[in-house]
Amino acid sequence: MVNRYGLIALLTAAVLLSACEGEKSVQEISSADSTAQISAADTASGKVLESESLNNIKIALKIDNGMKFRYRIREWSDDVQDSITVSTLATHVYTKIGQALRSDGAFQFSFRIDTVSIDMKVTNNSDKRILNETHFSSTDSANPTEPTRIIQMGPVGETVTVTIGSDGKIQEIGGVSLVFNKIAKKLPNAPASDQARMEAIRFLESALYGKFVGMEYLMFPQTNLDSTRSWTNSQLANLGPLFSAETTTAYKLVSVRIVKGRRIATVEADLAGTIRVNPPSPQVGVTAEILKNSIRGKSHAVIDLENGATIAKVNTISFSVTANVMDPMSRQKRTLTQSNDTRYEVELLPN
Repeated sequence: MVNRYGLIALLTAAVLLSACEGEKSVQEISSADSTAQISAADTASGKVLESESLNNIKIALKIDNGMKFRYRIREWSDDVQDSITVSTLATHVYTKIGQALRSDGAFQFSFRIDTVSIDMKVTNNSDKRILNETHFSSTDSANPTEPTRIIQMGPVGETVTVTIGSDGKIQEIGGVSLVFNKIAKKLPNAPASDQARMEAIRFLESALYGKFVGMEYLMFPQTNLDSTRSWTNSQLANLGPLFSAETTTAYKLVSVRIVKGRRIATVEADLAGTIRVNPPSPQVGVTAEILKNSIRGKSHAVIDLENGATIAKVNTISFSVTANVMDPMSRQKRTLTQSNDTRYEVELLPN
């Protein structure tokens, strides 16, 4: 069985990426708090702006120093690996606070995971027997030395720094090495070599923090919208030494309503992509051939046009891959088959 936190986690992270706290001024607090007082349900009663007024509109991220946002992300996932299915429900609550506007126009904010709960079930696909079932909550203090709990608790309460462009694209995630060190100190078999440590840190950056930021934000257009009120974004993400994922997302601004004095937009998106094999590398030692693959997804988002903040978002992503992997030394070939269906919901919480 392929490790659940291997290929599938990297695929999910790649697809989603294809997304000194100062004193708060009254204006900064008001901007964030005003957004947090609006829910997706409020948009139903908002006044719809006429189509003509939506032409040439600009959608961009604006994070001021001291702006605070709290989010809850729920993620449902079914990962089919040959003869078993791993079903997961994960809920994360996190807090982010604006820190600085860089000279290049990018924004920095602190990012802290507050609480985590994860329910996982492994089922035999043939007879539907439950082979394993686990439940984790960061508020439960049971089994503090259990390795899985150490890993899951590692990020809780720790702050990292995220740098993101006005288009919603992540530029840098800092401070993750401190989270890794916290985990490694408590694990009996933590990665020891420099290369293994760096790989583990990069994995945390992409499959955890990068994944959540990618879940939350849209990829905004570089220019003002034209009369079609649509735009696309293409991403090529490395999935490790063997594979890469190439995706294109088509966005459409469906409507804008005035809700509590703010312009609140509804955006729909469709994602399509493919997985491809990287060029052979002498450092890798194995070769791969993709037999078939697919990446598909849909998104419905409600955003505040005044600052680009997400109020609510629902995404569904499905992908599958079948590949032959060969060890050139032994000449043994293995066929890898995996598919995954994931749904996640992002909800802005009151401050």
